[in-house]
Amino acid sequence: MTAERNAPEVTQLYQEISEELRQLLVRKIGNTKQADEIAQTTYLKLCRLKHCRDISNLRGHLFNRAVRISINHLQKNHLIAGCKSERACLVLKGELKTEAIKDSIAELSDKTRYVFLLHRYRGLRYSAIAKHMEVPVTAIESHMNQALGNIQDAMEAFSVMDNRQGYAH
Repeated sequence: MTAERNAPEVTQLYQEISEELRQLLVRKIGNTKQADEIAQTTYLKLCRLKHCRDISNLRGHLFNRAVRISINHLQKNHLIAGCKSERACLVLKGELKTEAIKDSIAELSDKTRYVFLLHRYRGLRYSAIAKHMEVPVTAIESHMNQALGNIQDAMEAFSVMDNRQGYAH
């Protein structure tokens, strides 16, 4: 699928959620003009994706991408590095991390998200999940690897920032 063919689908989604996205970005960044710019940049980047239909949750992907662009924006403008206190900076980064994790989980396919939630939040072992879903344990391992990889990808921007700023986690 070409980027041109993505545009109508992405445009419709963006029109539906643009105000919600904008409000989230204003809360996180504190600047309406910059939030609008980041929302627009996110929209344009998503329009240019060549594999848009491969994304199981386009809405979650759009929000996740906007949060990542916000992090880069905050870093470039030294808003995170220049927080008045280390605690305020950590709170802001914590909120952004939470949003990124939630979005990365929302991006998962239904089956992968189900496996992840059963394991992480219900505490079920892989073998119990495999038995419940009537699939091999290797399928459960594959779903978990995919889920954890998605979350790890979402957290990469934060680890780069932590390394640059000397924070330890």
